[in-house]
Amino acid sequence: MKETRAERFGNFLRSLMEEHGRGLRETARDIEVSAPYLSEVLSGKRIGMTSQRLDMLSHSLGLSDIEKRTMYDLSAEARSSNEVRFPQDCADYVTQNDYVLDALRIAKDHSAGAEEWQRFIRQLQEKAESV
Repeated sequence: MKETRAERFGNFLRSLMEEHGRGLRETARDIEVSAPYLSEVLSGKRIGMTSQRLDMLSHSLGLSDIEKRTMYDLSAEARSSNEVRFPQDCADYVTQNDYVLDALRIAKDHSAGAEEWQRFIRQLQEKAESV
C-alpha cells in the first residue's frame, strides 16, 4: 500500500525524533501539544502542524537547515489537496509581507526565469554575508 503524504510527513518526523534521541512525550511537551496529538501526526492521521509548532519542533530537535526545510516541504505536501505545495514558513512570510506577493506577481507577469531569480538570490546572500 502506498504511503500517503501525511504518513510520509509523520514518518519523517518520527525518524528525526529517533535520530535526535527524543521520545514522543518529551517532544510533545517541547512543542506544547498533547502526546496523543503528536502521535496522530506521526501516524498520518492528522495533517501537518502550524509554522509555530514546526519552529518549536526544529528548535527542540536542533535540526539542521536542510532538515528544517525538508520538514516544512513535507508538511506543505501533507496539507496539499492537489499538486501545489507551499511550505508554511514561506506562506507565513508572504502573508505577513505584502511586498513579497507583489514581487512574485511582477515576476510572473514578466516571465522572470531562473537567471533573474538566481541574480536576486545572490544579491540577498551577498547582503546577508556583509552584515
